[in-house]
Amino acid sequence: MSHIDTVPIAEFSNLWAVHSKVEERPAIAAWAHSEQAAVAKMAALKQSAPRGTAVEYWVMRMTKNQVEVFKRSGFIPADA
Repeated sequence: MSHIDTVPIAEFSNLWAVHSKVEERPAIAAWAHSEQAAVAKMAALKQSAPRGTAVEYWVMRMTKNQVEVFKRSGFIPADA
């Protein structure tokens, strides 16, 4: 019988991130408490992007670990 290492499954949080990618550099541009709110923020970011700037946006649910990291950095408030 062989030994197989298992990787724990990431637990999702209740927060959503709006990711952006400019000049091959991905970053989180905003966060929200729901997918719908994140999509609305993404639409606003697209509208405010300077003309001629090729910015790619997408929305993803954040893991609990990601949220904790961003809370420690101050990007997301501790009470979010």
